[in-house]
Amino acid sequence: MLLLTDTTINESMLVESLENNAITHIRIVPIGKKFSVYISLTWKDGESLLVTAKKQPRFWSSLDRLFRFITENSTNSQELEISITSKG
Repeated sequence: MLLLTDTTINESMLVESLENNAITHIRIVPIGKKFSVYISLTWKDGESLLVTAKKQPRFWSSLDRLFRFITENSTNSQELEISITSKG
């Protein structure tokens, strides 16, 4: 089952959190041939699943695109811990 958490974060909140250095960890989970993302925030316990505006899990079909999204929305001085889990 994909939803391993009760909390979610949408893309605009993720971008805002990246801009404000409020993310401590990003966990990438392969689901079939796609990737989902769980975010750990500095001000919140646990992980939040990244969802679309329609509250559906956000998937990337490519790690390249996912990393480009993260780096384009991060500050230059920000250090992020990113891990990839072998199974969802």
